[in-house]
Amino acid sequence: MKETENNVLNTKSYGNTYRSDQGEDVIDLFELFCQLRSKWKLITAVTALMTVIAAVYTFFFTTPMYSAKATIYLKSEGSTASELLQGLQVGTQLAPDYEVFFKSRPVVQRVIKAENLDVSVEDLNQQVTITNPTDTHMIVVTCTDSDPQRAADIANSYVEYGIEAVREVVVKEPYIVESAIASGKKVSPGNAKNILMGVLVGLVLSCGYVTAKSLLDDRLNSNDKIERVLGYHVIA
Repeated sequence: MKETENNVLNTKSYGNTYRSDQGEDVIDLFELFCQLRSKWKLITAVTALMTVIAAVYTFFFTTPMYSAKATIYLKSEGSTASELLQGLQVGTQLAPDYEVFFKSRPVVQRVIKAENLDVSVEDLNQQVTITNPTDTHMIVVTCTDSDPQRAADIANSYVEYGIEAVREVVVKEPYIVESAIASGKKVSPGNAKNILMGVLVGLVLSCGYVTAKSLLDDRLNSNDKIERVLGYHVIA
């Protein structure tokens, strides 16, 4: 009897967390699982609510964005294999320069005027990315805009006026491989991604609430908890 009393005095309950004989806090995972299962309606409701909020935000409060890209090829000229190879090497070395040319202020100002855009040079450059794919002699101009046709027009204008700027200082001008076309497929926002985020947020919030509430509940409200904490067997 004295041993039991000592166990009662030396054992302190913290909800679903109890102190073992070694003085370590141990979480009863099974009881925690039971608590989560018993609150399935709350978890489902919160998850559904967050999913609806994410869907409403995605479909009604975000602006769909579309992208269009144009591609140019840096030509090499020559009558012999060595001349062609040298031309390709020069083209590769000049690729970064072409990227700077295409985003230079004079080029972008001409694009703005041609497309009748009410936007600054800096803001328009934020919409456009100019890349040189690794180990290629290509320059890819990609524009992202809320209007698919406008995105294509801007990308093509960058190519047109960028080539004109390059032509003034470089002998071998680039060759247009692919003009940009309008695409009906938006690139952002990602509907499925946003809705999935809503589901995950709902699950985390609801499960976190139930878990915290269960761990902080220090009431002896079940036979198993009484037997575990106090060491007494409940007969009736």
